[in-house]
Amino acid sequence: MNGIVSNFTASYSVVSVNSTTYEVNVIDILPSQTYSTTVWLLKDGTVVALDLAGHDFTGTSASTFFQKYFSPWETELAFGQKILTYASSSYFRSTGTSSVTLGPTTFTVNNYAPSSLPETIPGCNGASITLTSGSNFSVGTPSGSTYPLITYINAVGSGTVISSSGTPTAIAYNFTAQITSVTVT
Repeated sequence: MNGIVSNFTASYSVVSVNSTTYEVNVIDILPSQTYSTTVWLLKDGTVVALDLAGHDFTGTSASTFFQKYFSPWETELAFGQKILTYASSSYFRSTGTSSVTLGPTTFTVNNYAPSSLPETIPGCNGASITLTSGSNFSVGTPSGSTYPLITYINAVGSGTVISSSGTPTAIAYNFTAQITSVTVT
């Protein structure tokens, strides 16, 4: 299988919050370029608009773009409250707690690993993920917040994705995503 390797730093900050919407600014720093994106999301995680370097996307286009390029943030925003449900499933086991310092914020996280290796997690319509050695993640709620964050995830394995036409495709992956700073306001 051909692989894609990418290495970049990204950060995001909440620009504004009202009763229904978050406005979030995402900065991606790649080896050759820096991108600034502003995204407007409903509190349920639905993307309503996105501005990337002056190019505006709305509706389905904004949602598709966001899902394709900003999946860690989408996961945090749309599924942050649900992650503890996944962590308590039979596919994962607790490996204890630890204290993390992310920028100015220190708090306790719960650490998880697959219950067994390899661990296959079925998805919808025949899709699946098989986690292998090295896979783990940490979840915690910063002091002053009620929103759990996936502070670290390392996923190594393979899987099957199903295209919109129903065609299965095998994939292999090895990725790490980590939050390095959190400020609760």
